[in-house]
Amino acid sequence: TSFSKQWTLVPRTHCEKFAQVLARKLGWSGSKCDSKGMLEYLENASAFDIVEQSTTVLSNEEEFGEGIFLPFAPCIEPYNSENCLVTKDPILMARTAWSNGIDILFTGCSFEGIFKAFIKEEVALYYRQSSPAYIIPLNELDLQPTDPTAAEYGERLKSLYYAADQCLANQESYLKYSSDSIFWHGIYRAVMSRIAHGNGKTFLFRFHVNAAL
Repeated sequence: TSFSKQWTLVPRTHCEKFAQVLARKLGWSGSKCDSKGMLEYLENASAFDIVEQSTTVLSNEEEFGEGIFLPFAPCIEPYNSENCLVTKDPILMARTAWSNGIDILFTGCSFEGIFKAFIKEEVALYYRQSSPAYIIPLNELDLQPTDPTAAEYGERLKSLYYAADQCLANQESYLKYSSDSIFWHGIYRAVMSRIAHGNGKTFLFRFHVNAAL
């Protein structure tokens, strides 16, 4: 859903950086100021090589600390023209979307975040333990890990999912948080947006099954 920025938006500050990282991995040796040359190089690169190298663009801090899932996704464009697709925050764009007038059924599993148990759990734990700022969805709040506000929000969020005597290594608490942060927060936002700005019927189906960790 466009209401979860971890899936749908790359921070504008990272867009050109990720493109440069990919171009370097593919063999480009131009100046980092030569955006035009970099674009031309990428346009002529092998599609198979681009797909293969794209999986190595994100650093551990970006993926597991900052919570950026995809290095190449839409970003809010810094200009406005007839060719622009994302001119402002998708949450704001959704308020006037044509789909507000049609009926929609949202569905999801209650424990969607369980997939995080199989993705470099020890690396993710390292960043959660290194700073409370890495607990929050930084991209959602447009914050940097060094912002004092990020650490404050991280401590508050930690207290909601972890008992006072629990450490951040508690897997069940982490996966419950991941379910909300990565999936259900966005779904909830979408439902509330349609209720406030749409006239189509909105249905929500939440599927729950006891899953063994």
